This record gives sequence, structure tokens and C-alpha cells, in this order.
Amino acid sequence: MIIGTARLLGLVLGIGCGLLGAERARASGLSLWGVFPRHTAQEALADSYGRAIVKEFGAILLASADKGCLEAKGVNGGKLETLGADMLARYGQKVADVPSSLVDDRAVSAELARRAGPNVMTELRKLATVRSVQTFRERGRPARVDRLVDLIAENLDRYLLLKRLSLARDLSPERTASPQLLALNRSEAAEAALERFVEHHKKDRQLQRFLTLAEQWDTTVLDTMRKGASARVPAPYDAFEGIEDEFEAACVTAGSRSK
Repeated sequence: MIIGTARLLGLVLGIGCGLLGAERARASGLSLWGVFPRHTAQEALADSYGRAIVKEFGAILLASADKGCLEAKGVNGGKLETLGADMLARYGQKVADVPSSLVDDRAVSAELARRAGPNVMTELRKLATVRSVQTFRERGRPARVDRLVDLIAENLDRYLLLKRLSLARDLSPERTASPQLLALNRSEAAEAALERFVEHHKKDRQLQRFLTLAEQWDTTVLDTMRKGASARVPAPYDAFEGIEDEFEAACVTAGSRSK
């Protein structure tokens, strides 16, 4: 299965299926890994929504496990949840790393400098210290980390589906329609709050300049990625290759999915 570059990077940038409108891009909080540290899978899974997904994954593993094997190995539900959290963090980080592995940072910097001027990254880093910009970023954080958690859960389910394997149930709340888990996802609320924040600060020249340059950065990353992409873009679900072996070691049986 070949995944479009804009789709793949868009998922991790948090701007939907590629480049959307300016307000939608702003509402995503803007990734800007050239200026800000990237969120890690472990960080996202340690936040409130991530913890709920980890707990659900532990429950899924327990429901899928061979009870006799668990007893023989002295593994209880808490230990299984800890093992599951470690799996999600390690394999999830591979998912998060896919887009950046496809982009040459030097090429991005050079192209952005051509489009926005030779000092654009210096200007962005300076703007990143402005209070209103920091507030904008902090308010967008819940959407960014919760999207990363969703990306991890969705691609685990997709990997197992394509391998024709199944656990007791899917993990992604989008697939299970779990009202409890869906209610904990803060993405839409954070997006709405960011749109209000930007609207309220329309006259803040530094914030508006930051948003303009940040959107140019995201656009440049996508364009650079398209130009340098290989014939087959690595699918994020490929990052879970081999996780079924860890299931088996943890007494978890991934059953065969019927065709």
C-alpha cells in the first residue's frame, strides 16, 4: 500500500490530510520541529489521553492473554499494562519518526531561506520566545500530543489488520467508537481554543508574523518531502513489524483474522 507524502506528513504535523486552510493549520499548533523539540511517543502516552489509551491497551492484552501462561510467568494485569505501555512507546516512536526520516533538514532550511529570506530561521527562533507565541504553542500542545497518540493506535490496528491478526478488540477509539475514550481526546477543544486565541490577537504583529512563517515552514517541508520521496513512501504501520513476537512473549495470543 502506498501512502501519499502529504497524507503521511500531514498526520504527524497534525494538519489532517495534507495542507488545509490557514485557520486549520493554525489550530493544529504547528509542529515546527526546526524551532521546537518534537513531541515523543513516550511524552504523548504519558499525558492524560495517552494514559487512557495505555490503560485500554493493557486491558486488551489481558483479555487476549492465555491465563495459564500468565500464571506460570507470574504476570498480572498491572505488569501486562506496563509491558504494553513500553511496546506502544517504542513502536510508537518509530511511527512518529517516519516523516522526519524522509526529509533532509538542510534542504528544508535552504528552500525556506529562498522563499522567506536568509534569516528566516533566526527570526522564527526569536519569535518563539515571545510570550504570546509561547502561549499559542502551549494551548496547542493537547491537540498535538493527542493526535500522536491516535496515530500510534490507528497504525497498530492497521498493522494487525493487514497481518490478518486480531486481539480481543481494536485499540483506536476511532475504530471502536468508545464514548469514554473519545470524550478524553482534547484535539477539537484545543483547536477551537486556538482559533479564538488567534482571532483575539489579530493585532499582535509578532504572533501573526510567527504564524505566517510557521505555515511557510510546514509548506516547505511538504514540498521538499514530495520532491525527494522514494517511489514507495514507508507506511507508518510498518513501524509495528515484529510486535506480534512481543505479544507471544507476554502470553498474548493474536488470533487469526478471518478473510
